[in-house]
This record gives sequence, C-alpha cells and structure tokens, in this order.
Amino acid sequence: MITILPVVLGMLLKYKVPAIATKVNKPLKYLSIFFLTVIIVGVILRERQNIVGFFVAVGLVMLSLNLSTMLLGYGMGFVMKLSQPQKVAITLEVGIQNGTLAIAIASAPTLLNNPTMAIPAAIYSLIMFVTGGLFSVWSNSQKPAKIFTDV
Repeated sequence: MITILPVVLGMLLKYKVPAIATKVNKPLKYLSIFFLTVIIVGVILRERQNIVGFFVAVGLVMLSLNLSTMLLGYGMGFVMKLSQPQKVAITLEVGIQNGTLAIAIASAPTLLNNPTMAIPAAIYSLIMFVTGGLFSVWSNSQKPAKIFTDV
C-alpha cells in the first residue's frame, strides 16, 4: 500500500490525464520528501537517547552497504558502457533505497510493531542522503562535455 498504490495511481493519472499529472508532479515530489523527513525524524526523536549507540552499532555496516551498492551501480553502468547521466541515475537509484518503507513496516502497529527493527533503516536513510548528496555534487561538478559525450 505504501509503494504500489501511489505508483499505480501515478501511472493511471499520467496515462489518463497527462496534463494534470505534469502539474502535480513537483508538489507531490515535495510532499514525499516531507513525509520521508517526518518518518525519519520521528524514529530519531523516539530513540534520541540511543542514536549515538545505534550509529556505533550499525553505522559502519550501513555505510558499507550504501557505498558498495553505489559502487556496484556505477561499475555496472561503466561495464555496460552507459552514458554518464545513466550511470549517475543508476548509482543514485541503488544508493538511495527505500528506507522509509523499511521504517514504516518495522514501526507500524499493524505490521511488525517493532521500532528497534527500524533503526538500521533510519541510520541507512541518514547515511544515504549524505553519500547521495556528495555523489550528486561530484557528478554535477563534472564538465558537461564529459558527462554527455561519454557513451
């Protein structure tokens, strides 16, 4: 319901009424960022006394997972001789996973109802924004000729 329903509704809207889909695209993007932030901040506030311990316990593993998926995504794009923009898109897609979904599933009273299980996802979510942001800054700093001619 958290992932499939919005995607299906968005696809139907884009198919049936593309003009409206185009108009609501940007506001919905900001709304999703807002909800992502609310969920992550909620978990962190609930566990604020333990956050440093959580980073010590799972931070290195989550950073390793994040960096290895990003490296594999970029490397596969390189091996498949994709363009630089395609490599960047794949790298960000695999690096910025759906931590919100994992947090929601772990924390929801009707699902797992175990906020402790949401901690690795919350730590990953914090890390992925930093690494994804740094990667975005790096990729945007590349010369346009190099990015768009690398095929």
